[in-house]
Amino acid sequence: MSANQRRTAKASPDGPGAGVGGKHDPPPKKSPDGTGRLLLVVHLNNMLHNMAMLMNQTAVPFLMKSLGVGNRLFGAFTTATAIVQLIGSPLFGRFGDLYGGRLSLTVSFLAFTIVCLMLATCGSVAVLFLTRLPVLFIHIVPSFQMVVSDVTDDESRAAALGLLGLSLITGIVLGSLFGGMVTEKYSPSTSFLVAAILSVLSTVVVWFTIPAQTKQKKKDDKPKPKRGVFDVNELKRLLSVPGVARLLGMKFFLLMSVMVIQGILPVILTDIFQLGAQDTGIFFMTAGIIGAFFQVVAVGPLSKRFKDKTLIILSSVLIAVSGILMARATTISHMYIGFAPHVFGNVMFDVVINSALSKAVPQEDTGAIMGFTGTVYHLSMVLSPLLSALLLENVGFPSLGFTSSAINALLLLSMLL
Repeated sequence: MSANQRRTAKASPDGPGAGVGGKHDPPPKKSPDGTGRLLLVVHLNNMLHNMAMLMNQTAVPFLMKSLGVGNRLFGAFTTATAIVQLIGSPLFGRFGDLYGGRLSLTVSFLAFTIVCLMLATCGSVAVLFLTRLPVLFIHIVPSFQMVVSDVTDDESRAAALGLLGLSLITGIVLGSLFGGMVTEKYSPSTSFLVAAILSVLSTVVVWFTIPAQTKQKKKDDKPKPKRGVFDVNELKRLLSVPGVARLLGMKFFLLMSVMVIQGILPVILTDIFQLGAQDTGIFFMTAGIIGAFFQVVAVGPLSKRFKDKTLIILSSVLIAVSGILMARATTISHMYIGFAPHVFGNVMFDVVINSALSKAVPQEDTGAIMGFTGTVYHLSMVLSPLLSALLLENVGFPSLGFTSSAINALLLLSMLL
């Protein structure tokens, strides 16, 4: 079946992710030579990046406090970050498809290094917002997802992407722990500098170990006209693939229900529950450990036994229950309990939907479709932080959990009717 036929094939009646986009060409019988080593490098660098990212995330609230930034400005800062990445995600996905994983990852890591160095020397609110400009080029996780999708077949892809989530969570655990310790013992600037060093290390490793192009070519592939990064028609074509728009829509609403709490969580922990830098880091570390546990013990086995639609419904129920539990939280112990189903639901729907999307499109478009998943994520980050800040300031902390539950209730209703 040709690539064009795959794009126009009807979606499977089994629901989202169950054969979305129709049948594909038979996957290769074995992975390309060196796939195991390549995946090891991907996981190592994914862990290092998320460790650096969480060190930044843990230190930023304390830098902002030292600059006199309040809740509304914190929401505006988060929204500015999301807007910049929202613009860059689909374009950078196309960039990865055209120029390969090595170059896209190298550009992303260098941009992240620049952000870390700018934050380390930041002394004003104006400079703080200027650090958002290089974020336009930081799309590391979608680039890794593209590489993994390129070198795995349909049967092994969900498991491979799940392991990518595991290395991500490992980095979050380590970054949360060390970020809190370094920030509290030394300073936020020290935490940013350590993150910059980790990013430089990843840049070097990626450049010397990731192939220039990871997409597998078949003998009967005919040369195709090279399309530009800014080709809007190509982006429209991807959205017209059966099942893709529906999956992206589900991911958006699930992300909104997650980010209405998670996007402002550092402020909740420091202002509402009065946690210091180290205790905040321990909270994120614990959440990462819980996520890793669910990733290994539950998500893989469940994805083999149940249809994608069933797992998406389960994810939505878990996040809704979590919202109610956190809305009723009065101590940090309650937050730990309430956050556990939140993490489980988030981990599960992310793996299921990303795997389904990567299988719905031809291999030459895996970068672009992962760019779209990034676009959906950042769109939720544009809308959720300001909403969270307004709810927190005018209604109170419990309103965040109830809003999360209400979004999931509407999503469940639309899926079940």
